[in-house]
Amino acid sequence: MVISDRIAVMDSGNVVQIGTPHEIYEKPANRFVADFIGTMNFMSGEVVQVFEDKDLVHVRTEFSEKMLCKTPSITATTPGKKVYASIRPEDVEVFTEPPQARENLFKGTIAHKAYLGNFLYFFVNVNGNMIRVQVPHHMPQKEGQDLYLLLNPQKCMILF
Repeated sequence: MVISDRIAVMDSGNVVQIGTPHEIYEKPANRFVADFIGTMNFMSGEVVQVFEDKDLVHVRTEFSEKMLCKTPSITATTPGKKVYASIRPEDVEVFTEPPQARENLFKGTIAHKAYLGNFLYFFVNVNGNMIRVQVPHHMPQKEGQDLYLLLNPQKCMILF
């Protein structure tokens, strides 16, 4: 992505998205593109409410009745539509104590910790679902400890 000013992503011989590296990474066209370019957490769900004036939706997932996420297309998003709520590991905020009431705040337990040099991955179990979180390499938390995860609604997106 460093040497490209435009990228074409293909799936089974078909072009599914063309754009700048930033566009492809920040606004992937679908789950395939998001997974192909970088790491992404995917939570299968169903749209339960659409906020047309804000390009936001509430999604019912396996671990939450109402997760607020951005939608890439308000016209293609209707209640009952099957989607993936998705967020990149670096966009999940981590707290050891619950912050003041916020949308998309979930409590989980560190199931696994992976050291990658300049950062760590925490694999956090939230109601039986694993969320990968990227944190600074010096965070002292250990496997088995509880954390609070904030999935920022502006960074959480639905994909079809």
